[in-house]
Formats: sequence, C-alpha cells, structure tokens
Amino acid sequence: VQFSSNNGASWQSMGIVSAASTSVNWTVPSVEFSGQCLVRVVGVDRPEISATSLPFAVGSRVVVVSQPQSKNMCVGERYSMAAITSGAVRNYQWYKDGVAIENATGPLFEIDRAQYNTSGVYHCELWGFGQCGNTRTAEVHIRVARPTQIVNQTRNAAIQLGGTAVLTVEAEFPNEAIDYQWYKGQQMLSDNGRIVGTKSSRLEVRNISNADLGTDYYCVVTGVCGSATSRNARIQTTGVFVDFAQNSITVCDGKKAVIEGMAYTNPPAGELRVQWWYKGAPLAEGGRYSGTQTTTLTIDPTTPEDVGEYTLYAELANNRNVNALGSVSLEIGGVPTITTQPISNTACEGEAFTLSVAATGTGAITYQWLFNGQPISGEVSPTITLGATKARQGEYTVQVKTPCWLVVSRPAIVTVRDATTITQQPPATVAATVGQPLTITLAATGSGTLQYQWFKSGAALTGEVTPTYTKAAYDIADEGKYWCRVRSECGEVISDTTTVTTKPGVVSVDDQGEVVAGYSVSPNPGSAMMSARLVLAESSHVVVTLM
Repeated sequence: VQFSSNNGASWQSMGIVSAASTSVNWTVPSVEFSGQCLVRVVGVDRPEISATSLPFAVGSRVVVVSQPQSKNMCVGERYSMAAITSGAVRNYQWYKDGVAIENATGPLFEIDRAQYNTSGVYHCELWGFGQCGNTRTAEVHIRVARPTQIVNQTRNAAIQLGGTAVLTVEAEFPNEAIDYQWYKGQQMLSDNGRIVGTKSSRLEVRNISNADLGTDYYCVVTGVCGSATSRNARIQTTGVFVDFAQNSITVCDGKKAVIEGMAYTNPPAGELRVQWWYKGAPLAEGGRYSGTQTTTLTIDPTTPEDVGEYTLYAELANNRNVNALGSVSLEIGGVPTITTQPISNTACEGEAFTLSVAATGTGAITYQWLFNGQPISGEVSPTITLGATKARQGEYTVQVKTPCWLVVSRPAIVTVRDATTITQQPPATVAATVGQPLTITLAATGSGTLQYQWFKSGAALTGEVTPTYTKAAYDIADEGKYWCRVRSECGEVISDTTTVTTKPGVVSVDDQGEVVAGYSVSPNPGSAMMSARLVLAESSHVVVTLM
C-alpha cells in the first residue's frame, strides 16, 4: 500500500499487508497541506496489478505557535497583529469586540493610524481543513491614549520654616504613568527621609529650611504616550505674593482683553492694596481700562499700542513695606504666515507619504489637515504621515490658525502608483508530455514598465523575461519547481511556485522481440481513472509501467 502527496509524481510505502486485508494502519506523514494525495495498492508479486484511489486532501492540524500581543498605543501610531500558525489554515477572520472586521481575512492585521475608537479587544479565528480543527488566538487588548498631559498641580506651598510643604501633580490618566520625577531647578531630587515622594505624584518636604525655599520646583511625568513637564511651583515663607496662570495673553485687535492675576498673603493677614502698572506708570480707571485696582484688568477695545508687559503690584494696606509684584505680557494676534507650503507627493501603494507645513504668527498656532476639502480626524500637527492607498489619492491642504485669523495652504496633490501585484498566479502543478511544448503563464500589474524573470529550482532562466514561460519541446530534465519575479517602479513580488512533472506514458516491454502493433491512453491528460489500450501482433504478456 503506497501514498503520494503530489498526484503520483512520487510514492512512499504505507506498509505490506496480506491480499485478504481490508485495511491498513498508517501514520499520516508531515504534510502542511496537499489537495492531490493518492493511495495506491500494488501487488507485491505482481506489480503490474494495481489500483489507485481518487484524489483526496491531507492537512496538518491548525495550531497558533505565536500569539499576537496586547499594546497601549498613542494616537496616530501603527501596529500590526499577526496570527502565526503551523498547520493548514483554510480561512482567517479578525474580530474587534466580537464583531468581524471587514476584509480582515489574512494572518496579519494592521492598525494604520490609531484613533481613540481603535481601542478594543481583538482576536483572530482560524479554520482548518476537514477534521483538522479550528482555533483562535488569544485576546489582544488595544488601548489608545492621549499624549501624556498634566491637568492639575500645586502652584504654591506657603509654609513657615520648620513646617512641611506638599506639592502635587495630576496626569490625565494617572494609571498610565510610567514614571514621576521631581526636580528643583536642574537638581533631580531623591528620597532621603526628609524629602519623600520624589518619584510619585506627591512630593513632601519636611522641616523646611531656607535652602528649601524656591520658585523652581517641577515634576516630569512619563506616560505611555511621551512625557510632560509641570509648570514651576514655589515653596515660600510668609509674606505677600503675586502670581499669574500664564506668562502671556493673546487677544485680537479691537477685541476685549481680560488679564487675571492672583494676590494673597501667607499666612492670611490684613487687606491688600493692588495696582496695575504699564510702561512704568500706574493705570488710571476709566476709558478703555477697568479693574486697575483689582486683580483683574480689562482693556476694551485693545489696539496695537496696548502690546507689552503689565505688572500687578500688591502691598498690605496697613504696611506698605510688605509687598510683591508680578508681570504678564499682552500680545495682539495677527495673520499667520505660511513660510513653507506642503509639496505634492507621489508614493507607491502600501508605502507611507509625508506632507509638512511651517508657519509663524503671534499667539498659539493650530493646524487642521484637509483631504479634498474635508477635515482629517486627528491630523492637527504641522506634519502628516499616512499610508498610501488609492482612496487617499487626491488634494491635501492645511488650515493654519491663530487666536484671531485662519489661512489655508496651497493644495498638495498626492498621487498613488499601483503596487506590483500578481493578478493571476501560475498553476500549482503542470503535467507535461515529453516532446510537447511546456507553457507556464501569469498576469501582473504595476507602475511603469513591468520586468519579468523566470526561475527554475532557484536559478534564473536566461532570456525568460515575459509573462509566459515556454519550452518548445519538454524533456524529463525539465521537471522541477518554477516561479517568476515581477518588478515595477513600486517594488517586486515573487509568484507562487509551479511544480512541473512528466505526464505518464505507455512503454512496451517484449523480451522476445515481438512488437506492439499500437496503443492509446484515455483520457489524456487525466487526473483520476485512465485507460491504456494495447494492440498486439499476437497474444503476449506485457507490463505497463507508470514512469
């Protein structure tokens, strides 16, 4: 009893059994997958007597050998999940939160540019052949987070010498923080018993001395999506203090400006007297100015002459010698200027392309990229990088905005060239007849002029540089594995392999010198049952051998 995994091109023994046996015990060989398996029974003493089964398939059990990994991602990141298996996989299907993902039917699933709605639980289901079983990967937890951001912090800790000062920071997602580190100026702080929490969100400094006083305490928080540095915090003793939430304020020309300051005492004491100053002179109440003797100054309307530094002076009403001051800048927002326009780009399908813009302006500058006039979600930085697909071919612009004005860049045209793709693979097997033509054909598309090169068993075939490989007269020596490399301006691909075997023929053996008058084989070619008809000059014993 013999087995073939290649449609009879070669055979291996399954065992020898008596003619009366109706079954044979046999271990299936290690075959990843073959749909052209045969079993043949051959007489041991009469090898000319044989019977061959119809073709059947053999496949290995599907086993996931490497699981895809969970990941915390940042907005805009890319990530690939792979279901690496052994065995014969018939189908793949990826799922997100239990719902099948459209067109996600391969061993690799790629998240191109993560957004917040990308977060979820993913897995892949795999189907094998016949009774070889189905399986699924482990669950993959994907979480997309914002850039690390500090949303709250202690700005001041007023304390008496010998007391305890506490400074805190709060990140947007505290459980995502990988590391906290507190600093005083350029000095990285470390726990020493008196100073504790230097690597946490809460810094505690005990038994305060003059050396601990300062305005340059800050914390660096490192999270899944980068790091963020807090604003400076101060540890101070008793007295009068002035502070601002921000260092500068930007308003539009002709609009109202509201400048808010903070003035207080430590410990809480008597009444404070405050006064706003501009260009070395106190501001008088009235006209365009109001709140000149409060902590909130209003200028309505503003003009370009109002640009500059405003100072809030505070003193104890009953003791002018106890005082403090602080300053904030006022800017008038102008029209942003695009100094570098985005440039048109050409990319191959599947590659990444990048567009950039540079701009200057007064106040905070924000960006919003548009595709064919529509905003692209999440693309709000000066540079955009996307994967090239036919759907992303078109016109890109970017809006550049300051608090007062918005301008739009010149359009950049993105052209996506066809990736090198084999649209029709060559056949998996070809059975050729000795002396007859051998032909193997494929079809491909790509950008520019396609270049072909055929190979046989790893060696390039000289001159075989067209989509069709042809051998005018096939010979047994031409048996082997053939494939083709296709190149274009967008890379190269390798075709599937074609296994070329020799089609069975009929051979006459006659040791007595008698001649076979004629023969025929039908159907020819054939894949299952075939008949050989011999015409003999006279009765004779012949052996028909499959070569």
